[in-house]
Amino acid sequence: MSDTVSNFLSGMIRTLRENGVFEPNVSAERILSAITGLNRAELYSGTDKLIYPPQIHSAKAAMERRIKGEPVAYIIGECEFYNVILKIDKRVLVPRPETEILVDEVIKYLRERHGPLRVVDIGTGSGNIAISLAYNVPDLQVAATDIDAAVLELAQENAEAMKVSGRIDFRMGELFAPLLGDAGQFDAVVSNPPYVGDDEMELLPIEVGKFEPHRALFAGIDGLAIIKRLIEEAPVYLKEDGFLAIEIGYDQEAAVRHLMNFNFRNVRIIADLAGKPRVAIGFMRKL
Repeated sequence: MSDTVSNFLSGMIRTLRENGVFEPNVSAERILSAITGLNRAELYSGTDKLIYPPQIHSAKAAMERRIKGEPVAYIIGECEFYNVILKIDKRVLVPRPETEILVDEVIKYLRERHGPLRVVDIGTGSGNIAISLAYNVPDLQVAATDIDAAVLELAQENAEAMKVSGRIDFRMGELFAPLLGDAGQFDAVVSNPPYVGDDEMELLPIEVGKFEPHRALFAGIDGLAIIKRLIEEAPVYLKEDGFLAIEIGYDQEAAVRHLMNFNFRNVRIIADLAGKPRVAIGFMRKL
């Protein structure tokens, strides 16, 4: 039996809310939009638009997955990040709005520079950072590394879909290992590394801890294992006036600032929309 889109949406929101889903309206809107092809405004104005049994079946199945905690991006197979649409599945983390702050800051500094620009994105995952930078900075050349071949395959698909694959060089290997021969070649090293402490599993929302890949989340007891390596090794690959920009945990500001002060100057910590430290940026010290 069919129903109107707006009426069915109201029922979805109610069901998700009753089952304790965070921001049930957002989840319902994104799921139903993906199934019907209607945008948000059309969903709410759909008093004369019908949703048919096959779509209702798909929506109910999606709701069951969401109620169990699965991220919407995995359910619908995509997400938007920095005005870029990315294919997303369980191989990679779901890109967060906080990471858009990192991209914002990097773009700002890159636009102050002239001539050919090169950036490397360490641990690229879905390719969200590398692709957003290439998409928004004309002629930028990007190298993007990841240790997982299956992850790089997804990132390559996303780059091709956004028509920037010709300016992104995806390389497989741990952190900087695929960059041998590229010493001193990059204007910026950028990364959203794993930074959750190994003992913080119970503190994570179920949709993160249960569903997202742990190797992309956890980094030692204090969450700093990968961040330390990025800070220590990045200077080898940066130009003399290059900079390092990384996402960090809300409780890591003091430790990260201390680590960066050895090799970097003008270290800045940028807060996210909740006022928590989220991005660290520092420039190479003059020799």
